[in-house]
Amino acid sequence: MKPINPNQNKLLHLLLTQCELEHMKETLVSSFTDERSTSSTDLTEHEAGCLICYLQDEHNQKCKPMRGKVIHYLCLLGYVDDHGKADWARIDNFIVNIGSNNPRRVRLNFLYRSELPKVVSQVEAMYKHETKRLAK
Repeated sequence: MKPINPNQNKLLHLLLTQCELEHMKETLVSSFTDERSTSSTDLTEHEAGCLICYLQDEHNQKCKPMRGKVIHYLCLLGYVDDHGKADWARIDNFIVNIGSNNPRRVRLNFLYRSELPKVVSQVEAMYKHETKRLAK
């Protein structure tokens, strides 16, 4: 059994931070090692891979509703292709260039959970402003 490699360990800690589960690290590691250890450095490559997949799923489940809101509002603002489907290139370009709410300048799916509420608020405010403007 191969021990966890440094890149996996970095990714594991990044995901714990993104999911706001740093305080649960020992418990999670213990459950994925069948209570053999509470240290992430004692994980095998397979155990680390399983824990990383779990955390990625957890992160995506928490972020999915916020991403959906952003996509919904942008589609209502006209970010759609000729067939009425979301225009992903335009949406991602908009999110990358959204300003201070995306300081890392990443696409929608790469925003951290802590960054998403600010982006949702900004897009929602844009939508409300545009609907008020058009109602006049």
